[in-house]
Amino acid sequence: MPQWMRLAATVALLPLVVGACARIVTPRDFAGDYALSTLNGLAVPAVMSVDGAGSIEITGAQLRLNDDLTFFLRRDFRRTTSYGSSSTFHVVATGGFDVSSKTVMLYPAIGTPYSMSRKDSGLTQVDGLLTLVYLR
Repeated sequence: MPQWMRLAATVALLPLVVGACARIVTPRDFAGDYALSTLNGLAVPAVMSVDGAGSIEITGAQLRLNDDLTFFLRRDFRRTTSYGSSSTFHVVATGGFDVSSKTVMLYPAIGTPYSMSRKDSGLTQVDGLLTLVYLR
């Protein structure tokens, strides 16, 4: 076999060899506890919406991704009326999740699935006009 054919074959096989050595992403890479850090770049607590009736702010959130591909998410809110009275409430979601490369797809038991992208040690969720950043 001529030298140039051997070189061409080696170069052609190189991506396959490198690809085979690439690290496989597993749920363990994402598993752990995350806390909501920012909403639209503002530190939490942060106002989510304001209208004539008052405002709603998110005061915190905790996300747990488990090795068994289940998740628990709790978001805490404060509603303040235009008269100044306030009340708190929370929303909880549980379900399963899946991972691929740098994305986590959450599948809540009730509701619509949504994705989060991983960057450094955090997860970012973009939901309409809201960007939520969770950090470990």
